[in-house]
Amino acid sequence: MKAKYQYSTFDAVLEALADERHVCRDAIAPAVLRRRVWLMQFYAAGCLADHSEVCRTKGDALACARLLYAEDAPRGFMGKLRAFGLAPADTAGYYRVSVRQCAVADLC
Repeated sequence: MKAKYQYSTFDAVLEALADERHVCRDAIAPAVLRRRVWLMQFYAAGCLADHSEVCRTKGDALACARLLYAEDAPRGFMGKLRAFGLAPADTAGYYRVSVRQCAVADLC
């Protein structure tokens, strides 16, 4: 018997999103659509995200941002990101990194 949903588990959806595969909302179980994830995004001000990562926890999203951007980021980068969910990734303030929580349904 074939499963009703292509993505019936939270882990399956996270794996597909991490692989940057197109995930259709109709292929995800309703309980999974309601689950919350943390989204870390890097983008130029006023533009769409250049890079994003979907994480299970805020700590994972902050660790991802630290690995990718904190070395070249201005002073106070991680503190601002932790406190406000948004921080400039360069001294000019043109590039930004954000960390926010959203539902899986918001990503499809």
